[in-house]
Amino acid sequence: MYNAVLCRYHEIATKGDNRGFFERKLLENLRWVLRELPNLKFRRVQGRVWIAKADRSDFTSAELETAVRELGLRGIGLENFSPALFL
Repeated sequence: MYNAVLCRYHEIATKGDNRGFFERKLLENLRWVLRELPNLKFRRVQGRVWIAKADRSDFTSAELETAVRELGLRGIGLENFSPALFL
């Protein structure tokens, strides 16, 4: 099964040194979108956001379906996302 969701975003920054601000806002919004899933850990890595459970266990089918549904409906700012294995 999958133990992470890999989210990709594109062109999140505008002019100036505001990329960090917009990335933090994106993480804040993703946390809100996935608030019904407990104990998630969010990590920014080179234009991507890794979402995994804090205990590094696999997502259940229901949790993964919820994540995919909510990110698809409310994941504003994401280019795409996919279930993944975080090693």
